[in-house]
Amino acid sequence: SLNGELGLTLYPWLGITLNDVAVSNAPGFSSTPLLVASHAQVRIKLLPLLNNAYEIDTIKLDGVALNLEVAGNGQNNWTLPDAEGTDGAVERDNDSTGASLNNLILGGVDIRNTSLLYDDQFADTHYEIHDLNMQIGELVYGQPLDITLSMNAASRSPALNAVVTTSGTVVYDVDNERYDLNPLNLTATLTGPTVPTGSTELTLSTALAADLDADTLSLSQLELDAFGSHLAASIEASRISTDTPAVAASLEVNGSDLALLFRILDQADLARRVSSLNSRFDIRSSLTADLRTGTLNMPALSVNLLGSTINGSVNAERFNTDTPAFKGEVTAGGPDLPLMLEVIGMLQGGSSGELTQYGRDMARVPDKVFRLETQFDTNLQDGTLSLPTLNSTLLGSTITGQVAASRINTDTPRFKGNLKAQGPDLPLMMQIIGQLQAGQEAPLNQYGRQLRTVSNKAYSFSADFDADLQSGDIQLPTLDANLLGFVLNGNLNASNLQGANDAITGQFTLRGNNLKEVLTALDQADLAEVADSLNLDVQINGNSSNMRIS
Repeated sequence: SLNGELGLTLYPWLGITLNDVAVSNAPGFSSTPLLVASHAQVRIKLLPLLNNAYEIDTIKLDGVALNLEVAGNGQNNWTLPDAEGTDGAVERDNDSTGASLNNLILGGVDIRNTSLLYDDQFADTHYEIHDLNMQIGELVYGQPLDITLSMNAASRSPALNAVVTTSGTVVYDVDNERYDLNPLNLTATLTGPTVPTGSTELTLSTALAADLDADTLSLSQLELDAFGSHLAASIEASRISTDTPAVAASLEVNGSDLALLFRILDQADLARRVSSLNSRFDIRSSLTADLRTGTLNMPALSVNLLGSTINGSVNAERFNTDTPAFKGEVTAGGPDLPLMLEVIGMLQGGSSGELTQYGRDMARVPDKVFRLETQFDTNLQDGTLSLPTLNSTLLGSTITGQVAASRINTDTPRFKGNLKAQGPDLPLMMQIIGQLQAGQEAPLNQYGRQLRTVSNKAYSFSADFDADLQSGDIQLPTLDANLLGFVLNGNLNASNLQGANDAITGQFTLRGNNLKEVLTALDQADLAEVADSLNLDVQINGNSSNMRIS
């Protein structure tokens, strides 16, 4: 509806002025109009058009209010259905010519008292922008263009309000397709019930340069200060218009109170747990990546977070193929692995992130201390894997060993090495591994839950192994395990299993006096009535066609 005056001019300006305009909302949404505007004006000088020149007066918008809604069924109020038989696409006339910047003069843009409301009932989010004012200076080809913007923004969850001001200068060279935004400065005052002292300041400064002819993008000198934290970063990218860009980036983040960030995000419980540890944090890293060649180099990663440290490096080749290669090393340790995973998950993907949920699932573990030291070298093209060092303490369990493998990209790999593991609670480890694999309904998770009632939950395991599935040679010189009170010892030596003259020798012993308790925990009541203990000695000697088992 047009409720105000409509103004039309022809000479010397060809223009239109609208007052008090409203566009109604779509059926099924609120009664608030989709769009209202108190005043809008666009004018272009008539005579220069005859010379294919465009002199546009300042574009003015005042009192515009845009109301965007998403209903509970996911439908929104701004997407119009295409006409029947069309796909909504608009054909482009490749031979047509339009205005270019070197023959365009724009008096500027003046937007005042504008507001935007976004209400998403499907995702349960609500955001508002009020008092949006934006001024863009006069556009004259080759001259710097100044831009200023201010607004009041608010979110419902978390309950935050921000008064934001932004300013920047654009320098452009259309002939050489180069565009610079330098500087870009932003300041904001953040308020809300979760903000300490009720208010805090945020500042950001950076510079952006795009060279479309060279297909490069540079984001330099990015500096962000907020909530007692500081972020510094830079990004250099090439081939940005392709599907295979190359990127070089560096990042430094540090702050004095990580818990403060989660309090502001209305994560009070997580903030409380973070506060119980060292709340200072420092993260430093740099990397280069090329999606065309599939190479990645992260020469150094240093993380100090929640009293934990992570240091490492990674090199990758062909990561954009099915046969990548990865090489690197990681050293990490800290007082609370579940909390570390939950915090990283929150920073990465929010409260519903997969890593966040893993951290929450592990929070019930009594021993949360972790330590990890490992080196790795994997090449799926050559089919090789090397894990020369593995020393870890995770969730109360200790795992050490080394593994070397070849032909892992075939059906006949070879594995050689040794592994040792021990811990106080095997059922809990089964639950956690099952949860990580397939969630609450994973069979391993369910068995672990059932075995929680067993009195002896401890476990230990030690084995040396050399298995070559191509030659059919398997050597298991020592196997020692203690699982839920059952003791397993043995050895196995097999040769030429793929040939005609194979041979197999070995012996195993399995003993335990709590069989009834384990069967009862696994809901095998009938067996538990007749089976109290297990004492088994097995000797194997022969080949695949003549085997003696005693």
